[in-house]
Amino acid sequence: MLQDIRDNGKLDCLRRPLDPPIGKKEEPEERKRRLEAAWDTDCAFEADYDWMKPLKKFYGLRTGLVDKDGKPVDK
Repeated sequence: MLQDIRDNGKLDCLRRPLDPPIGKKEEPEERKRRLEAAWDTDCAFEADYDWMKPLKKFYGLRTGLVDKDGKPVDK
């Protein structure tokens, strides 16, 4: 999770890294973070408590969950 957030400030859970931004020279460290952010395992769990509160606190998330297209989801 931390590698994903370090990449672009989002927990986007992409299985394959996005291409670097067009027209911007990607520094070696930026490339490393982008590639490390790729998810190669599933991220699924169940909980019987409000797990969003600590997630927002400890990982600095300011909004709720979104799908791979950035659209808000409830669960």
